[in-house]
Order: sequence, then structure tokens, then C-alpha cells
Amino acid sequence: MTTVLASEVRKIATTRGWIIMICITAGVSLVFSGIFALVGLIGPTEGNVFTHPEFIAAIYTGNNQAARVVAIIAGALMMGQEFRYKTLSSSYLAVPNRTKVVGGKAIVTFGYGLAFGLVATVAGFIVATVFVLIKNGSLALGHRGTWQALLLNIVAIALWAMIGFGFGILIKNMLASVLIAVGFAYIIEPIISVIFALQHWTVPANLMPSSATSTLLGVDATSAIGAAAPGGAGWPAWAGLLVLLGWAVIPAVVGIITTVRQDVA
Repeated sequence: MTTVLASEVRKIATTRGWIIMICITAGVSLVFSGIFALVGLIGPTEGNVFTHPEFIAAIYTGNNQAARVVAIIAGALMMGQEFRYKTLSSSYLAVPNRTKVVGGKAIVTFGYGLAFGLVATVAGFIVATVFVLIKNGSLALGHRGTWQALLLNIVAIALWAMIGFGFGILIKNMLASVLIAVGFAYIIEPIISVIFALQHWTVPANLMPSSATSTLLGVDATSAIGAAAPGGAGWPAWAGLLVLLGWAVIPAVVGIITTVRQDVA
């Protein structure tokens, strides 16, 4: 298994694609966290919101919605490229245990997602530090919720990369898997979540990945300035983690089971 993992890491490290995706993640993370911080700087708020731990944590994770889209694309490409360039057959020849090959790729994808999460979180921290210095605020590092937001933001983005991996392994066409993954993250899932919210269907709404992410982080970066609210309608962080794990693991497992049984070109 160590050899398989090393091989998958080399597939990423020896191409420019991963560097480009990481740079995109850093760029969009700086922009989105910066926009959210600017709203706190110029918005009609009472007092210095940059001293509120909830608002600072929301800046740290304000880039999550953008970074996870990059992550879901990267996750879909991890398996989609194998199907498009027909390299899966050579991998199976090198390692006859197909489950080990695809499972190793899933593990590396999660590690790849952790790198995305780390870059996004560091970018959010940099943005928050700049604005805190400008407004003489506080980084709130002595607050437990701040560390939850920082650490779990990394995990959440990694799990979104795994959701993308699930799309990539279930949908054999690389372009289709990427488009469907992005459409799900930016169009389908938000619309379904809004419908559930309008119908006051709390449990189904909380079972959607975006709501689960907000629950996991403990903050919602889209909430009102100075009143960043916890997601998941009172659900604990571990519940959000379980829901997001379900979205990440179940499609990947189903895809692995079906893929290893199919003939490859």
C-alpha cells in the first residue's frame, strides 16, 4: 500500500496542475475572506466587530464556499483523468489488486484536500490579521470556537474534495463529472437547501452538505455582520462532521465497488 500511495503522490507532484489549483485556492480564499472582512470594516455596525470572536472566526472561514468548489473540482479530476487518459489499466497491471489502487487514490485525494484546506485557512488567517491590526481588534486565539473554525475548516474542505472524488469515480466522463460536481455545489444543492428552509424542513436541510459544513465549523460566514450564527439549527459539530463524512464516503465507496468490477480500456 505504501508503494501505491507513493505512486499516487508522484502523479500529483510531477505535474503543474496541483500547483495551479493550490494557487487558485489561495487567490480565491484571500479575495472572499477579504470581502467579508471589508463588510465588517465599512458596514453599519455598532462597536468594533473585529473584537468579536464569532466574527473573526467567520473571516477565517469566509473563504470556505469558494475554496471547497476548487477542492471538489480537484477531487473529480483525480479519478476523471484516469478515465480520460486511459491510465487506469496500466495502474491495474502494476498493482493487480484493484481495490488497493482506487483506495490509495482516495486516500491521496483526501490528503490533497487537506492541503487545499490548509492553504485556504492560512489565507483567511492572514486577511483577519491585517484587518485586526487596522481596527485594533483581536485574533480571538484564546477562544475555543476560533480553533474549531480554523482546524475544522481544513477538514471540511478536504471532505469536499472527497465529494468531488465520488463524482469523478461514479461519472466516467471527466468533463461531465467536473461540471456536475460544480453544478451540485453552486446550483443544485443551494436551491434544494433553500426549498427545505422555506418549507421549514429542518432535518433534511441540516442533512445537506453546506449546512453540515456550517455546523461543523460552528460559524456561518454568510450570516449578518456581528452575529455570525452557528449552522445546523443547534446541531453539534460532530453531527455536521458525520453528515459531511457521509456525503464524502458513501459515493466514493459505491464508486470503488463498481469500478473495480468493470473492464477498463
